[in-house]
Amino acid sequence: MEPRFKEGKMPKRPSRGLRRVGKKAQRNMDELADARPALLERSRGRCEAQWSQLCTGIGVHPHHIVRRSQGGDNTPDNLLLVCYFCHDLIHHNPAEALVRGYLRPPWAGDVA
Repeated sequence: MEPRFKEGKMPKRPSRGLRRVGKKAQRNMDELADARPALLERSRGRCEAQWSQLCTGIGVHPHHIVRRSQGGDNTPDNLLLVCYFCHDLIHHNPAEALVRGYLRPPWAGDVA
């Protein structure tokens, strides 16, 4: 049986999970990283929503009050640090999240 690869040559392995990130996505990640210290200071690492019954109390996800797709930015004024369960609840119950102030429509202006 012949060897599958020439001696001294290693087969190319596909890169797993390593994707190239575009400039826009990289800028977004950099802006979120810059905002994280202010979020942690404001929330002291706690979930700022504490809405879900399953809330862990630990803020890990930066949530955009005005969604980026609707013109929101990555400033701490537009971000809440929330746990996974509260983040999920906010996005699955937008009407209630609007009432609680966890979401804001872009046309509402700066209400805060």
